[in-house]
Amino acid sequence: MLLLTLTPVIILGGILGGLFTPTEAVSVAVVYVLLIAVGTRSLSWSGFRASVRETVITTAGIMLIVAAAALLGHILARERLPRCSPSCSSGSPSRPSSSCC
Repeated sequence: MLLLTLTPVIILGGILGGLFTPTEAVSVAVVYVLLIAVGTRSLSWSGFRASVRETVITTAGIMLIVAAAALLGHILARERLPRCSPSCSSGSPSRPSSSCC
């Protein structure tokens, strides 16, 4: 599988040579590896569908985490918690029941 060892060369050579951006480099590498897999008949359609399905499931999970983090950040910013938290944490111990903000 000497052809597969050229994948990092394609990625790094393309980026460093100014031929494409990192995102484009990965896309070119994926197409290159898919062509090799189809050409050597080491990837069947059922295997391809299974790998695409697994990729979609993993990506959906990551996107849910990113969406939840964005929502939490929006809620915290709307409630002005980043502005209130330093004053709450540096409150004097003589007034433990003082309200924040």
